[in-house]
Formats: sequence, structure tokens, C-alpha cells
Amino acid sequence: MSNIKNAVYNHSKDVYKSIESLLKRADRDDIANANGALKLGHEGAKKGSFIYLLFDENDYLLYVGETGTSIKKRLIGDGGGAHIFNNRLMYDETRYIKYLRTDKKDTLSPMERKMIEQAITIYLKPKYYNKEIWKY
Repeated sequence: MSNIKNAVYNHSKDVYKSIESLLKRADRDDIANANGALKLGHEGAKKGSFIYLLFDENDYLLYVGETGTSIKKRLIGDGGGAHIFNNRLMYDETRYIKYLRTDKKDTLSPMERKMIEQAITIYLKPKYYNKEIWKY
């Protein structure tokens, strides 16, 4: 079984390494306070296809997520599913976000986004993830 675990881990590492240089960085508040309707508004507040990673002030990875709406909506505007309501401690700890936004010709399907999110989670083991999953 360890061969399968190693293969999954190595695949997850490869997925992360393939997008690592494409990730952009933004302060949490720059996205949370941006107006996505404005032409010059932050792209993280605009509708799109995103993979995003939340980091604290010490560069510690807190969470990996994906969305087909906007990062802003996932942070503060997704009702009870918004990070600000769902996990306020994580939201308050978040200082910056690294994200990948795909353009229209390369938009990721929900399944592709979820696969990338899970691969990064397996490789980097963020703080705010179900700890039970790592005990095996």
C-alpha cells in the first residue's frame, strides 16, 4: 500500500509544482474590499475559475480552495459557506492569498479545480483541513 501512497504523494507534488510559478499573490483585504463590478477592480473579486491558497502572516498555509465564482465571494459573500462565517478564526488569520485564475479558453471544470485543490492539499497539508484525514 505504501507504493500507492507514495505515487499519490508524488503526483500531488507534481501537480503543485506545475502551477506554483503561475500563482499570483494578493493581500486578503485587497480582494475582500474590492468591487468586482469595476473594470479596474481586483481580479480576485471578479467572476472566474480559481484555485486559491490562504496564508497567515508567517507564510504558513492555512487552507486550499477552489471556486467557479470569485475568491471574494468565497471569502465573504457565499452566505453560510463564506470563510468569514464558516471559519472566522481561519479568515482572521489569513493575511494573503496565492491564487491561479484560468482564462476563458483554459477555464477549469469544477472536477478539474477540485482535483487540483485535493492534490495541493495532499502535498502541502494546510492547517485548516480535516485532521482525521492525515492520521492514516
